[in-house]
Amino acid sequence: MSNRVDHIRSLPTPSDWRYVSTNHNPADLGTGSVHSSKLQDSMWLNGPKFLHSSEENVQCTTVFPLLEPDNDKELRTNIVVQRTQLNEETPLVNRFTKFRNWSSLIRAIARLRLFVKSFKARCQQTQILVPMILDLQTIKEAENFIIRVIQTFFYLEDLAALQKNCQINRKSNLIQLNPFVDSDGILRVGGRLKYAYISQKESQPFILPGRSHVARLIVLSCHEKVVHQGGHIT
Repeated sequence: MSNRVDHIRSLPTPSDWRYVSTNHNPADLGTGSVHSSKLQDSMWLNGPKFLHSSEENVQCTTVFPLLEPDNDKELRTNIVVQRTQLNEETPLVNRFTKFRNWSSLIRAIARLRLFVKSFKARCQQTQILVPMILDLQTIKEAENFIIRVIQTFFYLEDLAALQKNCQINRKSNLIQLNPFVDSDGILRVGGRLKYAYISQKESQPFILPGRSHVARLIVLSCHEKVVHQGGHIT
């Protein structure tokens, strides 16, 4: 269609164009009903009568007033679409701020990780079935994943140094905590408390920045578990 339009526009000039009303348009006969006895003398074969007249006698007496664009149903409305483009990917840490409690965040990440594992299994066409059940192991892995994401975002240089068995920067805020990376890749507090007869959660807690949203969710969760008995109990 575009080639035909370009060909037509290359032959005449706009000053040669004339308006053809519906009553004088031969193309309308192709979709309408015309009796066979009238087809020989119809516009379908001969064209409109004004084409057979001289140009001097052809006069356009019909006036076509302009319509308001808002009231003209034949005009297409111009739609303006705005698009927001980010130069960098949104950090996963910022998405954690959408959650208002620690339990919902863990469950959401756990379900997401199960979905990713199931999708990879289908893509690799393995026979291993990934159960979509939030058991204790899945919840624990999701919790560790969240902690690693937060620590990687805030303590990237310290983690990189410790994973290479190097000393962290002396100007680091963690230098007094004697931090180390455990078998799960989580940054924890070091020191002599590791020899105490208490659990690792108590003797070597994981490190989180106090200004992070996840740290607030964890504190709020612990505070609710002790029935709001105060900060010293939490």
